[in-house]
Amino acid sequence: MTSNRDGKNQMKIFASRRTDAVKIIPVKKIGFKKWTDAQPVYVKKWIKTVGFDGAAGNTCLIPNNDGSLGKVLWGVSDIPNIWDSGSLARGLPHGTYTFEGFNDAKTSTLAALGWGLGAYRFDKYKNPLTLKTRLQWPSACDRKIVEQTLEAIFLVRDLINTPAEDMGPSELEKAARTLANKFQAKIRVIKGKQLLAKNYPAIHAIGRASDDEPRLLDLTWGKPTHPKVTLIGKGVCFDTGGLDIKPASGMKLMKKDMGGAAHVLGLASMLMSSHSKVRLRVLIPAVENNIAGNAIRPLDIIRTRNGKTIEIGHTDAEGRVILADA
Repeated sequence: MTSNRDGKNQMKIFASRRTDAVKIIPVKKIGFKKWTDAQPVYVKKWIKTVGFDGAAGNTCLIPNNDGSLGKVLWGVSDIPNIWDSGSLARGLPHGTYTFEGFNDAKTSTLAALGWGLGAYRFDKYKNPLTLKTRLQWPSACDRKIVEQTLEAIFLVRDLINTPAEDMGPSELEKAARTLANKFQAKIRVIKGKQLLAKNYPAIHAIGRASDDEPRLLDLTWGKPTHPKVTLIGKGVCFDTGGLDIKPASGMKLMKKDMGGAAHVLGLASMLMSSHSKVRLRVLIPAVENNIAGNAIRPLDIIRTRNGKTIEIGHTDAEGRVILADA
Protein backbone atom coordinates (compact mmCIF):
# COMPACT_ATOMS: atom_id res chain seq x y z
CA MET A 1 0.00 0.00 0.00
CA THR A 2 1.40 3.38 -0.98
CA SER A 3 0.42 7.01 -0.65
CA ASN A 4 0.88 8.84 -3.93
CA ARG A 5 1.53 12.57 -3.77
CA ASP A 6 1.29 14.02 -7.30
CA GLY A 7 2.66 10.72 -8.61
CA LYS A 8 5.94 11.27 -6.79
CA ASN A 9 6.66 10.23 -3.22
CA GLN A 10 5.72 6.59 -2.70
CA MET A 11 5.39 5.89 1.02
CA LYS A 12 5.32 2.20 1.80
CA ILE A 13 3.14 1.35 4.74
CA PHE A 14 2.48 -2.38 4.56
CA ALA A 15 4.71 -5.37 3.87
CA SER A 16 4.32 -8.93 2.72
CA ARG A 17 4.45 -11.54 5.43
CA ARG A 18 7.90 -12.07 6.96
CA THR A 19 9.04 -14.47 9.64
CA ASP A 20 11.27 -11.94 11.43
CA ALA A 21 8.52 -9.40 12.13
CA VAL A 22 8.24 -8.09 15.69
CA LYS A 23 5.00 -9.15 17.33
CA ILE A 24 2.57 -6.52 18.59
CA ILE A 25 0.57 -8.11 21.38
CA PRO A 26 -2.78 -6.46 22.18
CA VAL A 27 -3.66 -6.23 25.87
CA LYS A 28 -6.50 -4.58 27.77
CA LYS A 29 -6.25 -2.57 30.97
CA ILE A 30 -8.95 -4.66 32.57
CA GLY A 31 -7.34 -8.01 33.24
CA PHE A 32 -3.83 -6.76 32.48
CA LYS A 33 -2.51 -7.69 35.93
CA LYS A 34 -3.65 -11.26 35.42
CA TRP A 35 -1.94 -11.31 32.02
CA THR A 36 1.26 -9.89 33.52
CA ASP A 37 1.34 -12.45 36.33
CA ALA A 38 1.62 -15.22 33.72
CA GLN A 39 4.73 -13.68 32.10
CA PRO A 40 8.40 -14.45 32.81
CA VAL A 41 9.97 -12.60 35.72
CA TYR A 42 12.08 -10.29 33.55
CA VAL A 43 8.98 -9.21 31.59
CA LYS A 44 7.05 -8.48 34.79
CA LYS A 45 9.95 -6.44 36.13
CA TRP A 46 10.29 -4.48 32.92
CA ILE A 47 6.57 -3.68 32.78
CA LYS A 48 6.70 -2.45 36.37
CA THR A 49 9.85 -0.41 35.69
CA VAL A 50 8.34 1.51 32.75
CA GLY A 51 4.93 1.85 34.40
CA PHE A 52 2.90 0.33 31.58
CA ASP A 53 -0.65 -0.52 32.63
CA GLY A 54 -2.32 -1.58 29.37
CA ALA A 55 -4.13 1.72 28.77
CA ALA A 56 -5.57 1.98 25.26
CA GLY A 57 -3.17 3.43 22.69
CA ASN A 58 -0.07 3.08 24.86
CA THR A 59 2.82 0.75 24.09
CA CYS A 60 5.56 -1.01 25.99
CA LEU A 61 8.69 -2.22 24.19
CA ILE A 62 9.92 -5.53 25.61
CA PRO A 63 13.62 -6.25 24.89
CA ASN A 64 15.20 -9.61 24.23
CA ASN A 65 18.06 -10.81 26.41
CA ASP A 66 20.54 -9.48 23.82
CA GLY A 67 19.02 -6.00 23.95
CA SER A 68 17.15 -6.22 20.65
CA LEU A 69 13.44 -5.53 20.45
CA GLY A 70 11.56 -8.69 21.32
CA LYS A 71 7.91 -7.68 21.23
CA VAL A 72 5.56 -4.76 21.76
CA LEU A 73 2.73 -4.68 24.26
CA TRP A 74 -0.08 -2.53 22.94
CA GLY A 75 -3.06 -1.32 24.93
CA VAL A 76 -6.40 -1.69 23.13
CA SER A 77 -9.96 -0.67 23.93
CA ASP A 78 -12.78 -3.07 24.69
CA ILE A 79 -14.47 -2.06 21.45
CA PRO A 80 -12.27 -2.26 18.30
CA ASN A 81 -11.50 1.10 16.70
CA ILE A 82 -8.95 2.89 14.49
CA TRP A 83 -7.64 5.20 17.19
CA ASP A 84 -5.71 2.70 19.31
CA SER A 85 -3.32 1.86 16.46
CA GLY A 86 -3.06 5.40 15.11
CA SER A 87 0.31 6.22 16.67
CA LEU A 88 2.07 2.92 15.98
CA ALA A 89 3.44 3.54 12.47
CA ARG A 90 5.30 6.69 13.50
CA GLY A 91 5.88 5.82 17.15
CA LEU A 92 7.58 2.42 16.98
CA PRO A 93 11.29 1.83 16.25
CA HIS A 94 12.55 0.91 12.80
CA GLY A 95 11.36 -2.53 11.73
CA THR A 96 8.58 -4.73 10.42
CA TYR A 97 5.70 -5.60 12.74
CA THR A 98 2.80 -7.99 12.91
CA PHE A 99 -0.35 -8.02 15.04
CA GLU A 100 -0.74 -11.14 17.14
CA GLY A 101 -4.07 -12.60 18.17
CA PHE A 102 -6.32 -10.80 15.68
CA ASN A 103 -8.38 -13.52 14.06
CA ASP A 104 -11.55 -11.68 13.05
CA ALA A 105 -11.93 -9.42 10.03
CA LYS A 106 -13.39 -6.37 11.80
CA THR A 107 -10.69 -6.04 14.46
CA SER A 108 -7.87 -6.73 12.00
CA THR A 109 -9.23 -4.29 9.42
CA LEU A 110 -9.69 -1.46 11.92
CA ALA A 111 -6.21 -2.00 13.37
CA ALA A 112 -4.59 -1.97 9.93
CA LEU A 113 -6.58 1.10 8.92
CA GLY A 114 -5.52 2.96 12.06
CA TRP A 115 -1.88 2.07 11.38
CA GLY A 116 -2.18 3.36 7.82
CA LEU A 117 -3.89 6.61 8.79
CA GLY A 118 -1.19 7.28 11.35
CA ALA A 119 1.49 6.85 8.70
CA TYR A 120 0.24 9.88 6.74
CA ARG A 121 2.44 12.94 6.36
CA PHE A 122 1.90 15.95 4.11
CA ASP A 123 5.36 16.35 2.60
CA LYS A 124 4.67 17.94 -0.76
CA TYR A 125 6.81 21.00 0.01
CA LYS A 126 9.72 19.41 1.87
CA ASN A 127 11.92 16.36 1.87
CA PRO A 128 9.78 13.37 2.84
CA LEU A 129 10.20 11.97 6.34
CA THR A 130 10.85 8.33 5.54
CA LEU A 131 8.56 5.89 7.28
CA LYS A 132 10.82 3.46 9.11
CA THR A 133 8.18 0.91 10.05
CA ARG A 134 6.12 -1.58 8.06
CA LEU A 135 3.11 -3.61 9.08
CA GLN A 136 2.57 -7.10 7.77
CA TRP A 137 -0.92 -7.34 6.34
CA PRO A 138 -3.05 -9.06 9.02
CA SER A 139 -4.29 -12.30 7.51
CA ALA A 140 -7.92 -11.71 8.53
CA CYS A 141 -8.22 -8.07 7.49
CA ASP A 142 -10.13 -6.83 4.44
CA ARG A 143 -7.14 -5.52 2.53
CA LYS A 144 -9.22 -3.99 -0.24
CA ILE A 145 -11.29 -1.91 2.15
CA VAL A 146 -8.15 -0.66 3.91
CA GLU A 147 -6.51 0.35 0.63
CA GLN A 148 -9.62 2.07 -0.73
CA THR A 149 -10.23 3.94 2.52
CA LEU A 150 -6.64 5.10 2.90
CA GLU A 151 -6.52 6.27 -0.71
CA ALA A 152 -9.70 8.31 -0.23
CA ILE A 153 -8.71 9.83 3.11
CA PHE A 154 -5.21 10.67 1.91
CA LEU A 155 -6.80 12.46 -1.05
CA VAL A 156 -8.97 14.51 1.32
CA ARG A 157 -6.01 15.37 3.54
CA ASP A 158 -3.77 16.32 0.64
CA LEU A 159 -6.39 18.61 -0.88
CA ILE A 160 -7.10 20.37 2.41
CA ASN A 161 -3.44 20.70 3.39
CA THR A 162 -2.40 22.23 0.06
CA PRO A 163 -2.07 26.03 0.37
CA ALA A 164 -4.46 28.24 -1.58
CA GLU A 165 -1.67 29.38 -3.91
CA ASP A 166 -1.76 25.84 -5.34
CA MET A 167 -5.38 24.94 -4.58
CA GLY A 168 -7.67 27.52 -6.12
CA PRO A 169 -10.83 26.78 -8.09
CA SER A 170 -8.72 25.78 -11.12
CA GLU A 171 -6.69 23.23 -9.13
CA LEU A 172 -9.79 21.90 -7.39
CA GLU A 173 -11.31 21.36 -10.83
CA LYS A 174 -8.14 19.53 -11.88
CA ALA A 175 -8.39 17.23 -8.84
CA ALA A 176 -12.03 16.46 -9.66
CA ARG A 177 -11.16 15.75 -13.31
CA THR A 178 -8.34 13.43 -12.25
CA LEU A 179 -10.74 11.47 -10.04
CA ALA A 180 -13.37 11.36 -12.77
CA ASN A 181 -10.87 10.07 -15.33
CA LYS A 182 -9.65 7.38 -12.95
CA PHE A 183 -13.12 5.88 -12.62
CA GLN A 184 -14.49 6.75 -16.07
CA ALA A 185 -16.96 9.22 -14.57
CA LYS A 186 -18.39 12.16 -16.49
CA ILE A 187 -17.62 15.70 -15.40
CA ARG A 188 -19.10 18.98 -16.53
CA VAL A 189 -17.71 22.37 -15.51
CA ILE A 190 -19.56 25.66 -15.75
CA LYS A 191 -17.36 28.67 -15.01
CA GLY A 192 -17.06 32.41 -15.24
CA LYS A 193 -19.82 34.17 -17.17
CA GLN A 194 -21.21 30.79 -18.18
CA LEU A 195 -22.58 30.62 -14.64
CA LEU A 196 -24.82 33.59 -15.40
CA ALA A 197 -25.91 32.14 -18.72
CA LYS A 198 -26.73 28.79 -17.08
CA ASN A 199 -28.53 30.43 -14.12
CA TYR A 200 -26.03 30.01 -11.28
CA PRO A 201 -25.92 33.70 -10.25
CA ALA A 202 -25.06 33.20 -6.57
CA ILE A 203 -21.93 31.16 -7.28
CA HIS A 204 -20.82 33.81 -9.76
CA ALA A 205 -21.52 36.69 -7.36
CA ILE A 206 -19.40 35.22 -4.57
CA GLY A 207 -16.45 34.27 -6.78
CA ARG A 208 -16.37 37.10 -9.31
CA ALA A 209 -13.79 39.16 -7.36
CA SER A 210 -11.11 36.50 -7.85
CA ASP A 211 -8.79 36.21 -10.84
CA ASP A 212 -9.43 32.45 -10.67
CA GLU A 213 -12.94 32.22 -12.08
CA PRO A 214 -15.76 30.73 -9.99
CA ARG A 215 -17.16 27.46 -11.29
CA LEU A 216 -19.53 24.60 -10.63
CA LEU A 217 -18.06 21.10 -10.83
CA ASP A 218 -20.64 18.45 -11.70
CA LEU A 219 -19.43 14.82 -11.65
CA THR A 220 -21.68 11.84 -12.43
CA TRP A 221 -20.96 8.11 -12.27
CA GLY A 222 -22.87 4.85 -12.23
CA LYS A 223 -25.89 3.44 -13.99
CA PRO A 224 -28.91 5.78 -14.23
CA THR A 225 -31.16 2.96 -12.98
CA HIS A 226 -29.33 2.65 -9.66
CA PRO A 227 -30.44 4.55 -6.52
CA LYS A 228 -29.40 8.20 -6.66
CA VAL A 229 -26.78 9.54 -4.25
CA THR A 230 -25.90 13.23 -4.53
CA LEU A 231 -23.00 14.77 -2.62
CA ILE A 232 -22.62 18.55 -2.38
CA GLY A 233 -19.41 20.06 -1.00
CA LYS A 234 -18.50 23.65 -0.21
CA GLY A 235 -15.51 24.60 -2.36
CA VAL A 236 -14.41 27.97 -0.99
CA CYS A 237 -10.72 27.64 -1.83
CA PHE A 238 -9.83 30.69 0.22
CA ASP A 239 -12.03 32.94 2.33
CA THR A 240 -10.82 36.45 3.10
CA GLY A 241 -14.24 37.26 4.50
CA GLY A 242 -14.82 39.59 1.56
CA LEU A 243 -15.31 43.30 2.23
CA ASP A 244 -16.28 42.35 5.78
CA ILE A 245 -12.70 41.17 6.01
CA LYS A 246 -11.57 38.62 8.55
CA PRO A 247 -8.83 39.48 11.07
CA ALA A 248 -5.47 37.78 10.49
CA SER A 249 -6.19 35.15 13.13
CA GLY A 250 -9.49 34.26 11.49
CA MET A 251 -8.08 34.18 7.96
CA LYS A 252 -4.98 32.09 8.70
CA LEU A 253 -6.56 28.68 8.19
CA MET A 254 -8.98 29.64 5.42
CA LYS A 255 -7.19 27.47 2.86
CA LYS A 256 -9.25 24.77 4.56
CA ASP A 257 -12.59 26.34 3.70
CA MET A 258 -12.84 23.91 0.78
CA GLY A 259 -12.83 20.97 3.16
CA GLY A 260 -16.41 20.09 2.26
CA ALA A 261 -15.42 19.74 -1.39
CA ALA A 262 -12.42 17.62 -0.44
CA HIS A 263 -14.59 15.31 1.65
CA VAL A 264 -17.19 14.70 -1.04
CA LEU A 265 -14.39 13.88 -3.50
CA GLY A 266 -12.95 11.44 -0.97
CA LEU A 267 -16.32 9.82 -0.38
CA ALA A 268 -16.89 9.65 -4.13
CA SER A 269 -13.55 7.89 -4.46
CA MET A 270 -14.64 5.25 -1.95
CA LEU A 271 -18.01 4.73 -3.61
CA MET A 272 -16.52 4.37 -7.07
CA SER A 273 -13.54 2.22 -6.07
CA SER A 274 -15.87 -0.18 -4.25
CA HIS A 275 -18.16 -0.37 -7.33
CA SER A 276 -21.16 0.71 -5.26
CA LYS A 277 -24.46 0.23 -7.06
CA VAL A 278 -25.49 3.88 -6.98
CA ARG A 279 -26.04 6.68 -9.44
CA LEU A 280 -23.54 9.12 -7.99
CA ARG A 281 -23.55 12.86 -8.53
CA VAL A 282 -21.03 15.24 -6.97
CA LEU A 283 -21.68 19.00 -7.04
CA ILE A 284 -18.97 21.42 -5.96
CA PRO A 285 -19.32 25.20 -6.22
CA ALA A 286 -15.65 26.26 -6.34
CA VAL A 287 -14.83 29.90 -5.60
CA GLU A 288 -12.50 32.27 -3.80
CA ASN A 289 -14.18 34.82 -1.55
CA ASN A 290 -11.83 37.65 -2.42
CA ILE A 291 -11.65 41.44 -2.26
CA ALA A 292 -11.78 43.65 -5.36
CA GLY A 293 -13.81 46.46 -6.88
CA ASN A 294 -16.45 44.03 -8.10
CA ALA A 295 -16.79 42.08 -4.83
CA ILE A 296 -20.23 41.73 -3.27
CA ARG A 297 -21.07 44.36 -0.63
CA PRO A 298 -23.06 44.26 2.58
CA LEU A 299 -26.79 44.64 1.83
CA ASP A 300 -26.36 43.65 -1.81
CA ILE A 301 -29.26 41.49 -2.93
CA ILE A 302 -28.17 38.36 -4.82
CA ARG A 303 -30.43 36.18 -6.93
CA THR A 304 -30.19 32.41 -6.67
CA ARG A 305 -30.88 29.61 -9.13
CA ASN A 306 -34.42 28.97 -7.88
CA GLY A 307 -35.39 32.65 -8.19
CA LYS A 308 -35.24 33.52 -4.51
CA THR A 309 -33.12 36.47 -3.43
CA ILE A 310 -30.56 36.75 -0.63
CA GLU A 311 -29.70 39.99 1.13
CA ILE A 312 -26.03 39.93 2.10
CA GLY A 313 -25.91 40.88 5.75
CA HIS A 314 -22.23 39.92 6.01
CA THR A 315 -19.89 39.07 3.15
CA ASP A 316 -18.26 36.35 5.24
CA ALA A 317 -21.39 34.21 4.98
CA GLU A 318 -20.44 33.11 1.48
CA GLY A 319 -20.68 29.35 1.91
CA ARG A 320 -24.44 29.14 2.32
CA VAL A 321 -24.88 31.46 -0.68
CA ILE A 322 -22.96 29.27 -3.14
CA LEU A 323 -24.54 26.10 -1.73
CA ALA A 324 -27.98 27.60 -2.43
CA ASP A 325 -27.18 27.46 -6.15
CA ALA A 326 -25.55 24.02 -6.03
